[in-house]
Amino acid sequence: MTVRRIAIAADDRRGLEGAVSAHFGRCPAFVLVEADGDRIVSHQVVDNPHFAAHTPGAVPAFIASTGANVIIAGGMGPRAVAMFNQSGIEVATGASGRVGDALDAWMKGHLQGIVPCAHDHADSCGGHHQASGLALEEGAVAVAVCDDKGLGAAMDERFGRAPAFLIVDSNGVRTLKNEAALAAHGAGTGAASLLHRQGVRAVISGRFGPDASMALEGMHIAMWSAPPGLTAAKALEEYRSGGLRRVTLKIPR
Repeated sequence: MTVRRIAIAADDRRGLEGAVSAHFGRCPAFVLVEADGDRIVSHQVVDNPHFAAHTPGAVPAFIASTGANVIIAGGMGPRAVAMFNQSGIEVATGASGRVGDALDAWMKGHLQGIVPCAHDHADSCGGHHQASGLALEEGAVAVAVCDDKGLGAAMDERFGRAPAFLIVDSNGVRTLKNEAALAAHGAGTGAASLLHRQGVRAVISGRFGPDASMALEGMHIAMWSAPPGLTAAKALEEYRSGGLRRVTLKIPR
């Protein structure tokens, strides 16, 4: 049998137990599988380096660089499909549910070909999906996180005291230690200054104190509140789909 390398767009980093992403260009990760016939030889999870800022053609080029000869996703625009076809990479869309089940369906021939993407865009299902007309900020986005597990890190509800920030921008994904977290006073304003120096334009956390809110507002960094229990990847997904609440500073008159 010929060994094939399959890339599957995923909404998380749980590998074969994770969920297939409906948005090819904006998925946070890919599961790369090597298969010999219907036997899985190996699999690994890789972050999507273009998750933060989509450039047409960048994700198909990244997938090609991994050596994949098959890409499976929920949806994909015609331009991305054409790019994969030019690279000799087989495209299968219309997948949903568990990554392992989608892979099994492809292996059995039940998942083949292109299912038209239902999203309103002209590229690779990687444009800004904006719910209810919500306009999102351009530039780096930060998520307050509890650890350095990348997109799989747990979001921290405390902005100023969060141990670190996950930052996503055109250069990829990185974790930045919050040097202000242990400060006796002014942790919120210190964290705001830290993000401002990194070019962050929006930050996601559970809550923001009054001093931090004043500082972020003055630095033109938008604040978005997310519910507890989310991973950084899920918080970013909710941000891009318009599922988070914008925090605005109420200035007394």
